[in-house]
Amino acid sequence: MIYLLINNIVSAMLIFLAYKVGLVNGQKISNNQKIELVPDIEKIKEEKRVKKKQEEVINKYNTILSNIDAYDGTADGQKDIEI
Repeated sequence: MIYLLINNIVSAMLIFLAYKVGLVNGQKISNNQKIELVPDIEKIKEEKRVKKKQEEVINKYNTILSNIDAYDGTADGQKDIEI
């Protein structure tokens, strides 16, 4: 009995997902936009590389700012920064 209930719920979710994808694709067709069947892997990889580089720069500047905040006239409490 539980199996049938779970099966019905999963089926309903899949039907809803297919309907939503159909609506989105229909909207793109009506607006003369291209429908991408497979995401562009190179674009996704480039976005990840850019995001990682941005995080490294942000971390570097956060380290610089924390060094400024911790400065008491000596090198105590200062963190090394890679240039």
